[in-house]
Amino acid sequence: MMSNKIYECNNKKEAKDEVDEVFEIVVEKLNEHEIPWWLVAGSMLGCYREGKRIEWDPDYDIGYPIEYAPQVLEALLEIPDVYIEHNLYYRVEKVTDILYRDHFVCLKPHVITDKGVFRVISAFLWGTRKIYSTGFYTIPKGIVKIINKTVRKLPLCLQKAVVKFNMQTWVPKRYRGPKKEYSSFYQTKMGDVDVKLPVGVESILERLYGEDFMTPKRKGEYELAAELEDYPDL
Repeated sequence: MMSNKIYECNNKKEAKDEVDEVFEIVVEKLNEHEIPWWLVAGSMLGCYREGKRIEWDPDYDIGYPIEYAPQVLEALLEIPDVYIEHNLYYRVEKVTDILYRDHFVCLKPHVITDKGVFRVISAFLWGTRKIYSTGFYTIPKGIVKIINKTVRKLPLCLQKAVVKFNMQTWVPKRYRGPKKEYSSFYQTKMGDVDVKLPVGVESILERLYGEDFMTPKRKGEYELAAELEDYPDL
């Protein structure tokens, strides 16, 4: 009989393979729908430094302009056999069984203004996270997935209406840098996948992870700079 330890190792290997597959499909769909996008956060770091996902990083991070949120939703809904959590911040993972694998692709909305580039979330999601952080309100993940599955069965026009409402209620989550660093994007490789990075990638990574961002670190050793939360007034 297979030991729990061996099964756990196999499950993690399957999850890594699945998230690589989902990432490639997501990128393909974004390109098909002509949606601007680029790598952000840990995926930007792994791509620039190593040309691949950081070994212990469970997800891929993709940025996109918030005005494309309805088109992003439509593109993602064309992917079969995936679970999609959407509230402007789209989270996509492979659905193969009832296990929660914790390997996913995140699509994070950004706002580009003359004052800079900002990561944003909907006011609803921001409020929900605030409530969660208090520890007084928790919905079991299984229930959340059932709710999400029900929402996915709604007509696309209704799902887009929800997304468009959330687009009007966004709040800044983190300052990402001056507009000039995102003035253009260049193409490179993330494994075998063609991906995009902003022209100011080195400045962005230094701001996010410090001057030694090219030095690999272990899980838990990265700390985002606190000043990134101190964004200019919009």
